Amino acid sequence: MEAMYGEPTEKQLAYLRRLKYEGPPPATKREASLFIDAIKTGQAKAKESGKTFKGLTPSQAERLREKSNRTWLKERRKEVREQVRDDLSGQRELERDLRRYGGVDRGDSFAGWLLRIGPQCVDSKHLNGLLVTVDDAKADPGLLPPYDTCREGTCECDIEPVSGREVPKGTRIAERADDSAGAPSGKRVGTGPGMPRKSGCMSVVVALAVVIAALYVIFAH
Repeated sequence: MEAMYGEPTEKQLAYLRRLKYEGPPPATKREASLFIDAIKTGQAKAKESGKTFKGLTPSQAERLREKSNRTWLKERRKEVREQVRDDLSGQRELERDLRRYGGVDRGDSFAGWLLRIGPQCVDSKHLNGLLVTVDDAKADPGLLPPYDTCREGTCECDIEPVSGREVPKGTRIAERADDSAGAPSGKRVGTGPGMPRKSGCMSVVVALAVVIAALYVIFAH
């Protein structure tokens, strides 16, 4: 999978020029490969039928781009799921060691993942810094990137595992908007789970969410 990530190579672009491709330049290695295969297939079919191949149409190129992005989304989501499993496994091992040598306090408990959204992910930039708790990630994996609006060539979305004490004060918890099946929002506001709580019902909601996440980590193994 790694070999298909990143910008197209000069060799791919030169080959597309030799194939007389005149459409929009491919954004990734995968797109370039799809364009090359489609042009060669079109040329072969045209030769068999005695016709002239006129190249990829804009609509054909766009369909290939969408196909490339769907494949990338599937692969990237699989990678994120594997990272989540690894993070949870590592946290369980850490807490076992801490209990053996002195105990686990609230700050050591696993809070979840902070969303890190790069500047090129314009449609998702409002999610940067939100926290996805462990229970929320299990119940709704779509709270974690990549999102449907992410594009292979520009996506800079990532997740950062954090314990309770590592969550910055004032962190908002990601949740799904009631009327949306797309990317999450950050409607629940409170302090970081490792910080002193402010008064108010919204802070209580945040505290309960983090406590639930911590209990899952402690008793799940």
